[in-house]
Amino acid sequence: MDKQFSQQSIYSLSSAHLNMDSGDERRFCVLLPSSVFQQNTGYFGDLIREKKNGGVEAMMFDLLNYDYSHIYLRKAPMTE
Repeated sequence: MDKQFSQQSIYSLSSAHLNMDSGDERRFCVLLPSSVFQQNTGYFGDLIREKKNGGVEAMMFDLLNYDYSHIYLRKAPMTE
């Protein structure tokens, strides 16, 4: 039996540079966090409360019920 493996990665960076293992990675997400909310306990407190009070389930509901028919998910978007 031939098994296929995929790598799905999320990177959170402090700089604008990311070195990938090779040039043919297919699934990755690069987050360049802003310092706008750095050390903002009120903002992050609200996010934590939302997560603990049904936020994860609500997000999953939204993702499962979103109409993806207008998006071709097999082609990575071209970004800057």
